[in-house]
Amino acid sequence: TFSIASVNRPMSPITANFALGTHTLTVVSSAGSVTPAVGPLVLPHGTVVEFEALPSVTGLTRSVPTGWTLTGDNADSGTTTSGSFVLNSDATLTWSWSGEVYLAISSGFEGKVTPFDAEGWKPLNAQVTLTAAPAAGYQFVKWNGDVPANSTSPSITFTMDQSRQITADASPVATTTGIPHWWLDTHANVINGNYEAAALADSDGDGQTAAAEFTAGTNDLDASRRFQVTQIGPITGANILLSWQSNTLRNYYIRSSSDLTTAFAEIAGPISGQWPNTSTSVPTRGSRHFYQIESRLPAAGSLDADSIALSQQPAVGSMLRQMKRIPAGWFTQGDNGGVQDTKPSHQTWVPGFDMDRYEVTRADWETVATWASTHGYDIPIAQQYIVTANKPAVAISWYNAVKWCNARSEMEGRIPAYHADTAGATIYRTGQIDLTTAHVNWSGNGYRLPTESEWERASRGGIENQPYPWGGGNCDFRANHWNYELYLGVAPSQDFPYLLAVGTFNGNQLGENYDTVNAYGLYDMVGNAWEWTWDRMNTYTADAKINPRGPNTGAFRVQRGGSWWNYVDQATNFQRLAFPPNGTDDYGMNGFRCIRGLHPNE
Repeated sequence: TFSIASVNRPMSPITANFALGTHTLTVVSSAGSVTPAVGPLVLPHGTVVEFEALPSVTGLTRSVPTGWTLTGDNADSGTTTSGSFVLNSDATLTWSWSGEVYLAISSGFEGKVTPFDAEGWKPLNAQVTLTAAPAAGYQFVKWNGDVPANSTSPSITFTMDQSRQITADASPVATTTGIPHWWLDTHANVINGNYEAAALADSDGDGQTAAAEFTAGTNDLDASRRFQVTQIGPITGANILLSWQSNTLRNYYIRSSSDLTTAFAEIAGPISGQWPNTSTSVPTRGSRHFYQIESRLPAAGSLDADSIALSQQPAVGSMLRQMKRIPAGWFTQGDNGGVQDTKPSHQTWVPGFDMDRYEVTRADWETVATWASTHGYDIPIAQQYIVTANKPAVAISWYNAVKWCNARSEMEGRIPAYHADTAGATIYRTGQIDLTTAHVNWSGNGYRLPTESEWERASRGGIENQPYPWGGGNCDFRANHWNYELYLGVAPSQDFPYLLAVGTFNGNQLGENYDTVNAYGLYDMVGNAWEWTWDRMNTYTADAKINPRGPNTGAFRVQRGGSWWNYVDQATNFQRLAFPPNGTDDYGMNGFRCIRGLHPNE
């Protein structure tokens, strides 16, 4: 406003000039990552302010936004983590936070820990009750980790006044001499439940008792599987090659003596056993010498009361697939340069696990599916596309992949991961059930699909911020995708799917001869076949994640890695594909591989 005291002469027109007013928005927050940032911010009148808060993670603790309060002309409050308002006056946006701590439960337990979905973030000072149920043939020993001393009850209740990492320990029910009942059930002749007698018997008549064959890593039901040392071929130079029947998870030592009256002395060991035979070269010790092999069980690990050999191992006749160890750790998940579903990149931590070195092949599928057909499963033996035995099994639905993992576990005597109910009473063997995290025995030792984060951790091979499992460079000749099929000259014929044998890209493929195994020893993480993961499709956020398992709702599950049908841009560590779990696949693209959680001793 303005006034003119008096007008005593002609005047020009009077012009009023206006500028857009400004207001100060003050953001107050004691934790986390907030937008706009903490402090005063001067903005024009009428600005639409978008606000958001993300949890902040430090180790296994985090701060979580619980709500906000807005003062000024648009005074308001809410419990959301984001929102917007129009700034019409000076205002203050204040965020509220609460603390959470993480409960981690180790996998590999010979049994189950319930509730299945107990692992995860807990409000500070929340009460948690866990119950450990050992598998048949095992007995609960104690809880290890961040628990009170002498926690020997299968059911434990504690306060989450700190982050906690917990392991359940079970011990096999065994004879008085320490031979596990589960082993005798599989590898010896148990009559009327008399395990003591079975351990001392020689069922196959090879001169060795079942107890001795357990330690040796052989089998008391097969006389051809006898523990004895053999010389392979003639002595060459100063060395002699010795071989003996053996098994994994046994340690072997070589002893020698110049004659049978001199005590045998150890000259080599420990030598890690291999299935079905182990051989090693040792120096000859004169013109005449005697050798013997001693077998020992490995020592107990720091977290577990039992040696590894006392944990359930693959049963006779199991399908043994090569697996590679993926170490626990942090990595950058996603890619800011990719398509929208891969953004934003964020830090993620996952525990260690073992992963199949190759995609499940048609031969692998049929081996397990044939066993499953007589053990209550409804997974088909034959696939829609009959490819050669060493190529990936494809056109596999998510449901059937999950059930196949369970069948593989049961076939090996392990504890299946997936259940038809959240109490873990019924193993998932039939039908199409949209499982949630509460249906999965995450703490068990059975096979399962990797979570999306586990898959990407494995695919990256420990290399950060690179597009491919082997790092960077050109991908044209390093994976089986549509670009490579065009190079081979097979596309676009109708004789698809254009799958290649697993492990083809080992440096002997056509084109540029690069071995594309990644640093963890995995092949075909990109290309050949899309691979199912556990997770439902969701949207990434920028905050750090601890062992995420995705949402419990959503129509689509996530596939990773691209396939022969897709162009090279799909063959990356970070590309995601939302796909219906019924797996309708007209081109033979959908495959998978398994992982298994680590036993504490592993």
